[in-house]
Amino acid sequence: MSESTRDFSDLIGELSSEAGRQKPLRSPLVRAIFYFVLTAAYICAVISFGSLRPDFMEVIGQAGFVFEMVMALLIWISAIVAGAWLCVPDMRGQHWLKMVPYMLTFVLGLWVFIRGIVEGATFFPMYWDSCIEHGLLLASVPLVLTIFMGHSGTTTQPYQMAIMNALVIASIGWLGLRMSCPMDDVGHGFLYQFLPLAIIGTIVGLLARRLFRW
Repeated sequence: MSESTRDFSDLIGELSSEAGRQKPLRSPLVRAIFYFVLTAAYICAVISFGSLRPDFMEVIGQAGFVFEMVMALLIWISAIVAGAWLCVPDMRGQHWLKMVPYMLTFVLGLWVFIRGIVEGATFFPMYWDSCIEHGLLLASVPLVLTIFMGHSGTTTQPYQMAIMNALVIASIGWLGLRMSCPMDDVGHGFLYQFLPLAIIGTIVGLLARRLFRW
């Protein structure tokens, strides 16, 4: 055995002895289900204590509204699943999971863009609106939970983890606010339902290396 090989073996032995016994990570699927159930329970509680939009029973029968709800739900689920696998350094080889929420977000974004062209979008001067308060309330606890999930893992892709967290809170905010806010204008949705959560997601992204280091 060469001297360099012995030195490398000694280094591995030294690091292993210093590390001590470590608790293995839970299965990514178990983590994803656990955090999804927690966030879903919180969202249901917030909506139940608040109120649905007055015309909810009418819009729930509209294909476009249902499509947006389903897409937001799928982004939420897929981003949590991708985040859970990102907690493992090599994602156990399931790197394709990161692409699913990206593709779904692109489809939803394209749909909203087309709506804006067809229906028109009105951008009023921005002010503090109840939608902002409700959106922050909807996103606050899920944001903390998803950050904790990422921080408790061993990710080697902190910025990807931050993006997944941002998609989780953005999809939750979109889903909850579309169910409670009667304003269907694309401009209102962008300014009061998307932009505040996008800013929060950007802040998380800037702090990614500090939040998800291990």
